[in-house]
Amino acid sequence: MPALPTQRRLRVAYLIWRNPYMVAANDTFIQDMMTNIVGLDNVFAHLSRYPVVTLPQLAAERPDLVLLSSEPYPFRERHIAELREILGSAVRIELTDGEMWSWYGSRLLQAIPYLSMLRKVWGSA
Repeated sequence: MPALPTQRRLRVAYLIWRNPYMVAANDTFIQDMMTNIVGLDNVFAHLSRYPVVTLPQLAAERPDLVLLSSEPYPFRERHIAELREILGSAVRIELTDGEMWSWYGSRLLQAIPYLSMLRKVWGSA
């Protein structure tokens, strides 16, 4: 499957869980979607699977964008405010539809237009 066009590669952290915070790292379907389809660089690609990370670790990776998945943990707007206190205003923090990033099979027919639209929005930021 070809990659979506990109303006520049954003450094991204994809959070899947809270208390403790967990991220999608290397050796995951989400990682493959991020790097090979959407053209993003996962700041936690040096780790494996779904590791626990601390907020200081997240800040130290200096992502351009933090994605808060809708599942398996249902991140909401209030979580953006929590992370904003740690990461500051320079980091973009967005809620995202976890099904589009992690449900393979026929869901991919819906995922590609969704991810393409997001990439256009992020590229213009």
